[in-house]
Amino acid sequence: VNIEYRWGRGDYATLTAAMRDLGRRRPSVIVAASSPAAVAAAKEIHDIPIVFTGVGGDPVALGLVDRINRPGGNVTGFVNQNAVLEPKKLEALKELVGAGRRYGFLYNPRNPNAGTQISSIREAARTLSVEVDLLSIGETGQIEAALEPARRDALSGIVVGADPFLSLISRDA
Repeated sequence: VNIEYRWGRGDYATLTAAMRDLGRRRPSVIVAASSPAAVAAAKEIHDIPIVFTGVGGDPVALGLVDRINRPGGNVTGFVNQNAVLEPKKLEALKELVGAGRRYGFLYNPRNPNAGTQISSIREAARTLSVEVDLLSIGETGQIEAALEPARRDALSGIVVGADPFLSLISRDA
């Protein structure tokens, strides 16, 4: 068994090239461990089985499969419900902070699940009677600018969206 790894290091632009390279190598199967990787693989490779393991949204809405019960094509996999967890993160943060009324939601606009995450965090904010400022960051060079509103407006806390890039910069910060 030969296992080859490709890791985008949070840089979504490299995923397309990585998937194209894997397709040329003709593996028996490709395993994509995130929504961005799965989307890149599905766009580039149509004749090799692709199994996604870390898709945090609706694979039909992401264009990965035709239907949940019968995916069709060469793509199938497992869905985790990260987008569903965003409201729970906000709820836990509000409980920890107590009297806080305004929070930030740090998200990556390049993530295919960004729209779902934003919708779910906004709904949670309405339910919890708090405000949420959207803080967008898609590249390492945007960190300071993305966090400036949090400093300036003295937000009570920040929820970090589920995203490989954000996990990477959160870990390294």
